[in-house]
Amino acid sequence: MSTPHTKVPRVAGSIFGFSFCSALALVFITLKLCSVISWSWWWVLAPLYGPSAILLAAVLLYVLVAIILVGLVGFVSKLSVK
Repeated sequence: MSTPHTKVPRVAGSIFGFSFCSALALVFITLKLCSVISWSWWWVLAPLYGPSAILLAAVLLYVLVAIILVGLVGFVSKLSVK
């Protein structure tokens, strides 16, 4: 009796549940533990938190620019009323 094969959903950029960043972090951790590289652990683990940090920085930059533009529009509208 054979069992039906279940398909594992694939996420873009990942193979067997590992993304490129996860695989890179695994390589860096292995190299660090084998004393091949002498990087700080912050750099070794950067592929794990790096994409989230970049996304957070982009969102904060977007919010900052939006706040500046809203303030600038308000300032210009006050000048044109006088």
